[in-house]
Amino acid sequence: THDGSAFAMGGAEATGRWWTNAGATFVDLAAEAAVTALAFHPNGKTLFVATNDGTQELHHAGRAPIPLPRAPARIRAVTMTPDGSHLAVKTQSWTLHPTRGGSAQPVPQAKSIQAGRRGAELLVAETDRLIVREAGSGTKLQALSGNLWRDLFAVGPGELLLREGRLVDHEGRVHGKLPSCVSARSRYEVAAATDGSWAVGAIG
Repeated sequence: THDGSAFAMGGAEATGRWWTNAGATFVDLAAEAAVTALAFHPNGKTLFVATNDGTQELHHAGRAPIPLPRAPARIRAVTMTPDGSHLAVKTQSWTLHPTRGGSAQPVPQAKSIQAGRRGAELLVAETDRLIVREAGSGTKLQALSGNLWRDLFAVGPGELLLREGRLVDHEGRVHGKLPSCVSARSRYEVAAATDGSWAVGAIG
């Protein structure tokens, strides 16, 4: 979760683990197949789980999981907006799904998507720019040019962005660097607090 009170991981052995109380307690999650994507609702009590065979479930703390319609293709990644209004889902391409009803919308140029800082903001990496956009309207709030989409990126402190081991503003000016361990160009996933106070990445 964005406040650091809960954390979840999934693996190739059809299992996952959900830590709560800032890591003091945990529950194990049984899945139908290898877990390929996870996303917390902002309330911190609901976890979206997708597996390699297209199974989708909502897990609630202390309750049985709720099955969702099977996805037509393997879900490779999911990201939820900070306000929980939209879920960005990647199969072969990215689509935006309103969580309160409505039709899914494609994000045709997106290579990677991360949660923004507030409301329905998303960070959308295209081939040659990184966009801060509003998920519902599609309004582009800010854009940073450059060949960025393979970089490790997320929100940083204040209004800065974490990009490839550096803290940059929306004009690309560098305001600080992070340790080299988070500067690897090959990365699988990154999660960050909405206030930019922490970020964690799985790097390979």
